[in-house]
Amino acid sequence: MNKLQNLLTTGIFLFFLIGFTLVTLNRYNAGQLFYYDFGIFAHIIFQLSRFQIPYINHLVLGNVMFLGDHFNPSLALIAPLFWITTDLRILLIEQAVATVAAGVMIYLIAKKFALPYLTSITLAIAYLMFAGVQNPLVTDWHPESTAAFVLLLFIYLVLFSNKKLITILTFLIFIGFKESNAISALFVLGWLFFIKKEQRTQILCLSVFSLIYFVIITRFVIPAIANHPYLYTPGMPDNPVQLFQNFINSGAKIKLITDSFISFGFLPVLSGVALIMPLAELGIRLAPNGTVFNNISLGQHYNVLLGVLLVLATTQAFVNLQKHIPNKIVILHIFTAFLLLTSLYSARKITGSPINVVINPAFYKSFSGDITIRDLQQKLPKQGTVMAQNNLLAYTSNRTDKLYFLETAYRAKNPDIILFNLTPDASINNYYGASKQVAEELKNSLAQDQNYQRINFQDQNTYVYLKKK
Repeated sequence: MNKLQNLLTTGIFLFFLIGFTLVTLNRYNAGQLFYYDFGIFAHIIFQLSRFQIPYINHLVLGNVMFLGDHFNPSLALIAPLFWITTDLRILLIEQAVATVAAGVMIYLIAKKFALPYLTSITLAIAYLMFAGVQNPLVTDWHPESTAAFVLLLFIYLVLFSNKKLITILTFLIFIGFKESNAISALFVLGWLFFIKKEQRTQILCLSVFSLIYFVIITRFVIPAIANHPYLYTPGMPDNPVQLFQNFINSGAKIKLITDSFISFGFLPVLSGVALIMPLAELGIRLAPNGTVFNNISLGQHYNVLLGVLLVLATTQAFVNLQKHIPNKIVILHIFTAFLLLTSLYSARKITGSPINVVINPAFYKSFSGDITIRDLQQKLPKQGTVMAQNNLLAYTSNRTDKLYFLETAYRAKNPDIILFNLTPDASINNYYGASKQVAEELKNSLAQDQNYQRINFQDQNTYVYLKKK
């Protein structure tokens, strides 16, 4: 039986690893990586790999040292990947691996809680099927997927290990992936405070540290680096009534809540105090009157940690059932089947998890990729400053030179490479940070500029100009 379980477990995680890798690499092949945010992170990590202090081209802050936007020194731990290869796809593969590794940690945590095998593997499946966990795979690369694995490793160490030094180090790495992770850490520590009574002193100390860390980083450190107030401070309501109303004052917010909980069969409501974790994480998005990014959906990369907290609450719900329900094996298996069915159904029919595309034959027909991307890899110089539109600038981020968005006054930046595409009816997101009109004006200006020479690409709508030596 153990051998069969091992084969099944390996097969399940291998399926997700292959599926996630295919999904994320297809985005690369299609030319749909964006400088915001893939290029920003890739450029930071590449510069770190070359032992340089990273600077990024930020739309609000301008040319700023990377810690002046988000405080994420833990990105340095990803940098050694670029010692292996300079191919940008290594980051996308890392993200897929980290996502599946988080699922493995959930399985191990559930097993350590003495939950049955089918329940443990189903919890991992529910997490990996959650649209909020999968969406970073189709929205560039973000540190949340890696941070989620580190958070789950920290939780495992707190619950089932006496290795205090590595536990604290893991905690510091987690909050080092983004300053706001310190707030999510507080939610987790609150849950651990109740279930790990013998470590309450350590948990309380980490909680105080998290709060102080967040305040110092956002109030003093980031503003000092950026010479600008912290960009992501939310506008909070003045009274508790407004705070509560903000959770449900739009259909989009109600849908976010229901889609999140139905993905886990609403089982987190049986988790007792653990329910506070996902509700508090949702509160970061829903409670403010407004934030810089009002993304009220399971899209993009904002919901990975929500997925972690939902699955932890679901795990606690199963632990509660195991403790308090007679004939617990039968009941646990009924609830396990319910979780599996609701997770798969919601991912397929309600939330549209990206892994659905791997069962669509059309997905594989388009996998060969965009000819412009193949040309970029073969013909573009490996060094030199670059000015390009959003979806092409990302593909030049594996260099230490400065990167710029398109602008008509290009001579002020004097880039070595200027790159844009004028394919009709292209996505407006391709020109994020500039506009198609800017690209049209550059086309006319560069045609008359004796300092630049156009090089030929297979796609005649792609314009690449190199500065003459």
